[in-house]
Amino acid sequence: MTTPQATVPPINLIGQVFGRLTVMSYFKDQKDKKTIWICKCMCGKETRVNTYHLTHGNSRSCGCLRDENTIARTTTHGQSRVLATTAEYRIWAAMKTRCNNPKFKDYNLYGGRGIRVCREWENSFEEFFDYMGPRPDSTMSIDRYPDTNGNYEPGNVRWATPHEQVINRRKRTHCKRGHVLSDDNVYIDKRHGGRTCKICRAITSSAYDKLHPDRKKW
Repeated sequence: MTTPQATVPPINLIGQVFGRLTVMSYFKDQKDKKTIWICKCMCGKETRVNTYHLTHGNSRSCGCLRDENTIARTTTHGQSRVLATTAEYRIWAAMKTRCNNPKFKDYNLYGGRGIRVCREWENSFEEFFDYMGPRPDSTMSIDRYPDTNGNYEPGNVRWATPHEQVINRRKRTHCKRGHVLSDDNVYIDKRHGGRTCKICRAITSSAYDKLHPDRKKW
């Protein structure tokens, strides 16, 4: 390809490599006065990229890398649509959302306080599934254990029941009314996985009795 040459710009990128692109030559865009670099991609195609996109990592190929990533996302471990129907895949995706998406409602409890997904699992559902295996039971979910403040990584995760999740949860020291949540003042719902202040339960029950004195007590 022949292009009009001009004075070498202040930043000479000829010969430098950016991702899959090798800078071959350049020309000046007469319309917006920007320097356009002619690059040869590893796949053999030529492409034209401006200085900003090259030096800031916005362009790393002629477009073939984007196409390959798209194909990989839809064919990894089968079709992505099929994977999205499995509980393990949805749990894997939700795990990454909690740690990576600041717009997630509970992000402050995960990524916001430094909890991360290890690189192997971040980039591969297969790696995650090979380690975790299928859920033994539909009521189980992923749990960071033994370090509830640690990352999602091999050696610190398990499939856990709701009861195990509650026991391993970061424990509040006081309830909303200010009562100390000591071991003898906590009621654990083993079926649904919840912790309740026994004093508050007694207060609520007493108030209800006063409003409904004729209710039957079983």
